[in-house]
Amino acid sequence: MRKFVVLAVLCALPACSSASKPDAAIAATVTLPSVRAAIDAGNYGEAAQSAQSYLAVHPKDPDGYFEEARAEALAGNQGRALDALAKAVDNGLANAGQALNDPAFDAIRGDDRFAALAQRATPAPRGTDASGLAAGSGADHVEIAQHGGGTQIQAGDVKLNTNF
Repeated sequence: MRKFVVLAVLCALPACSSASKPDAAIAATVTLPSVRAAIDAGNYGEAAQSAQSYLAVHPKDPDGYFEEARAEALAGNQGRALDALAKAVDNGLANAGQALNDPAFDAIRGDDRFAALAQRATPAPRGTDASGLAAGSGADHVEIAQHGGGTQIQAGDVKLNTNF
């Protein structure tokens, strides 16, 4: 009887290890367009899980973290949304200042962590003297700075240098 139990356990081990293989195969087939489709369909929980599966295979993809942040924000999971958004910015999210204006983040836009992320995503121009004004974040960021060569006015991604 003891040999039978040991044999049964040994036979079950390959089945246990193969049970995780389908999960890995599913994670490998998740794409960002499928995550976006779930968000568009209003399936925010499914979209967040799909984004996490995608990130298990692509852990450095800032767009994956961005889509996870959108899904979590729309699902009302503010902390998870901000965590994912921070990872997106940290991993080099393209046009991060503009991306933060996505309507999915409207509910978390007033959070201090969001404001800090927006500041990191749209840093002030370098080489300016201490005088200047700044307001807004992301594409709504407006800044006027005095520097040695004149005044620089920046609204979103448009810059105007006045060197009169």
